[in-house]
Amino acid sequence: MIKISIKYYDENSEKYINSTFHVNMEPLLTKFAFHIPKGGLILDAGCGTGRDSIWFVNHGYKVLAFDGSKEMVNHAKDHIDGEVMLATFENFDCDKKFDGIWACSSLLHVKRDNMIDIIEKLSGYLKTKGVFFMSFKDRDEDYVKDGRVFTNYSEKGLRQLINSIDDLITIEIIKTTDVREGREDEHWVSVIAKKKG
Repeated sequence: MIKISIKYYDENSEKYINSTFHVNMEPLLTKFAFHIPKGGLILDAGCGTGRDSIWFVNHGYKVLAFDGSKEMVNHAKDHIDGEVMLATFENFDCDKKFDGIWACSSLLHVKRDNMIDIIEKLSGYLKTKGVFFMSFKDRDEDYVKDGRVFTNYSEKGLRQLINSIDDLITIEIIKTTDVREGREDEHWVSVIAKKKG
């Protein structure tokens, strides 16, 4: 995540927490969790408020979470039964291998030029046949808003992105509408990919 986007979350943490912490992501979480063995270890990459990590823990999974925003990490630590690290995508480092990586609405803050390198780095932490969820705004053009950089993909662009990464194959592409109040016109495209065995 680039520094300018992190600064937004540190300076607007209360507003962001209030608008996202209680959002119901169950349909996507369930689709992803279907591919994870019970009790499996999940990396919540760019965990934000910790909302999704709480769901994983409550459903019997182990979680390691990280985020680049100090304020988000502090909030997540108060709510997650598991390890929460302060780290960016670029400097994240650990000695674990994961059954799944969950990157919900987080990789979109990575610059397009760096996207493949970051996804390849993260997928290196996956066990063989582990799964990787990532979601982006369903648009063709990138943009900057409120001090945050957004890198976006259409379905076609997202398929091309995954196809360009040697050790991942696409399992499913999912299109959804933003579930936050007042964001019904915002559309998202997500992918569940699997590490080749």
